[in-house]
Amino acid sequence: MGATTLTRGSRTSGYDPAMASTPPLRITGAREARDSWADTVERVTAGEHQILLRNAAATAVILPPEWYAAAVQQVGEPPMKLRALVAVASARTNWSATVRMVEDDGKHVLLLRHATGVAYLVPTQWYAQTLEALGGPRLNF
Repeated sequence: MGATTLTRGSRTSGYDPAMASTPPLRITGAREARDSWADTVERVTAGEHQILLRNAAATAVILPPEWYAAAVQQVGEPPMKLRALVAVASARTNWSATVRMVEDDGKHVLLLRHATGVAYLVPTQWYAQTLEALGGPRLNF
């Protein structure tokens, strides 16, 4: 399958349901995601994957927990030292630090609301490799 290059504001729609590993994707600025945090979490909870841009570069991806759980069953869990739990409210309040954990340290951050996981924030490289391993499009970041 060829590479898919997405630009800011682009979104995949009408994806082939026969290819269950290809999710609907949205690209948004990290600041935009934070500023519309409730909408961001709602869209991800509904199944959308959001690629976050920071300084015009893909920096992290927000994923639904169900997709993440199915993906790690196929490709394996990240080491414990690369996992973190952060409350949704805390993630919004400390957004730069939360994104840096993913961007700089390669952490997989489970975002919690009332002790329930509502989304994962993961490194773009992990996401691209995992999506391709699951038969989805190859993303070039």
